[in-house]
Order: sequence, then C-alpha cells, then structure tokens
Amino acid sequence: IIPVGFVIVLVGIGVSYFIASGVVRPVINLVKITERVASGDLEQSVEIRSRDEIGMLASRFNQMTKGLKQLMDEKEGVMIELRGVNEELSSINTELVQTNEQLKDAQEQLVRTEKLAAVGTLASGVSHELRNPLSAIKNAVFFLKRKLSNKESPDIDARVIQFLDIMDKEIDRSTKIINDLLGFARVISLSKIPSDITVVVNEAMSRAKMAENIKVSKNLPSNLPMVMIDVNKIGQVFINLIENACQAMPDGGELQISTRESKGFIEIEIADSGCGIPEKTIKKIFDPLFTTKPKGIGMGLAVCHGIIEKHHGTIDVKSQEGIGTSILIKLPLEDKNARPS
Repeated sequence: IIPVGFVIVLVGIGVSYFIASGVVRPVINLVKITERVASGDLEQSVEIRSRDEIGMLASRFNQMTKGLKQLMDEKEGVMIELRGVNEELSSINTELVQTNEQLKDAQEQLVRTEKLAAVGTLASGVSHELRNPLSAIKNAVFFLKRKLSNKESPDIDARVIQFLDIMDKEIDRSTKIINDLLGFARVISLSKIPSDITVVVNEAMSRAKMAENIKVSKNLPSNLPMVMIDVNKIGQVFINLIENACQAMPDGGELQISTRESKGFIEIEIADSGCGIPEKTIKKIFDPLFTTKPKGIGMGLAVCHGIIEKHHGTIDVKSQEGIGTSILIKLPLEDKNARPS
C-alpha cells in the first residue's frame, strides 16, 4: 500500500510541476509583459517555448504587439506630418496677414497720392489766379496808408488806418497761404548732403517760435552717423513739428526732442505734453487741407509728410487726448528706397 501511495504522490508532484512550468509560469509571464505593453512599452514580446495553446496565445500576443507598434509608428509619422503642415499653414497665414497689410497700406498710399495730385493741380491753378489780385490790393492799401498818414489830413479817423493795417496783415496771411499752396504743388527736389542730424535739430530749435512757458528736454547724442538729407527741407520739417507741438501747449508744458540710431535708420522723436489728438483725427493729420486750427489751411503737415517720403523715410504719430503727442521720423542711413518695417 505504501509504495502505491508514494507513487501517486510522486505522480501528483510531477503533474503539478508540469502544470506550473508549462501553463502557470507562461501565463504569469504573459500577464507581466501585458502590463508593460499596457504602460506603453511596445518593444516587449513573449518568448514562445511550445506549440500548444499557450504558445499560440503568446504568438498572437506578439503579433498584436507588433501591429500595435506599427500603428503607433504610423500615427507618430502622421502627427509629424500634421505638425509640419500646421507650421506651413501658420507661416502662410502670417504671410497672408502681412500681404493684406501691405496691400492696405498700398491702397491708402495710392488714394493719398491721387488726392495729393488733385490738390496740387488745384492749388497751382488757384494760387496763380489769386496772386496778382492780392498784389494789386496790397499796393492799393500801401498807397492809401501813405496818403492818409499825411500830416495835411489830421481829420482822418484813426479807425480807417487801423482797418487798413488789418487789411495789410490779412493780405500777407493770404499771400503766405498761396505760397504754401504753390510750394505743395511743386515737385519736391532734393539736394542731399551728408549731415549731422543733431546740428540740424539744434538749428531748427533756434529758429522755431517757442513760448517761454515751454520746458525743452533734449537727448541729442553727438556721435550719431551722418545721414544723407536735404538740410533745408528737413530743417523745415523740424521747425513745423516743433511749432505745432508748442501750439498744442498754450498753457505751457514740456517739449521732448531726441535722436538715436536704430536698425539702419536715424530716428528723430518730437513729443509734447499738450492736449493730444483725437483717435479719429490721427489718420487725417497728414492729409492736405485738413486742419483743426482756427487759422491755416492744413498744408504744413502734408508738406512735411511729402518731404520725409521723398527721403524714403517714414513719419508716424502717436497721441492720447489730455496726455500729449509723439511724432517719430525715421530717415535711412543708406538711401536704398527701403523703409523701416
């Protein structure tokens, strides 16, 4: 009896070992590898040691893992392509936005050029027609004032002389307007020479009309490179802008003038602490015949804009009502018809 029982135990142990080594261990190993694959490690594979059901299961699992890895690789490739396409689309969109902005600027410039041409033609014709009558009237006023100021006519009302003085001043004002119109109508020709912009700015400041209640702050480096400009015309621009800034501060304020070099351009900034410009008005201030002043015809800034454009530069304005206005001029150091971006 004992030998038979012993044999049965041995057989049971053998069967258990067979089951453990042939079934349980491979299944446990498969479970572990499955967990690794589930965590994202698709490089794992199950070692096939038999051709039974466990071996077939391992083989199918390896095929599934291989297929899954292939799909993930393809997905990654598609994602890389999509990123490339998105970057290309983003670049195209950026170029489209820039192109649209350039087209808009070009259209505005074209409209402005046509408007300037029309105003120039009109100004030229009207100015010539008005100059001669004004000259005749001025001569007549001069003659009358001379006659009436004669000591032999003491009974002449002083108000007559006063009115004649007013006429004389208004004729001079009208003549100046006509000269401005003629100046605008003429084609701007430049006589450029290498110039120190600091010297030109200082000269303009000495000639501009500034009230005593204006505080002037200057930042004008003496080591800036020379710039090719028409000194007289650029000086005219500076005088006009400085006087406009001072007129915006009737109760006093601060005028800041600075120069600097930046990216191949000389920059000149003229800023005031005046009343500022309404937002709806800013885009119009360089248009001919546009003005917010009670006197004047709105040609000064239009002429300034034309002079700066002729130098292949730019003139831009920033303003806040109640805070002040800043005008930035950029002049190229090398005249290659290129404007700053």
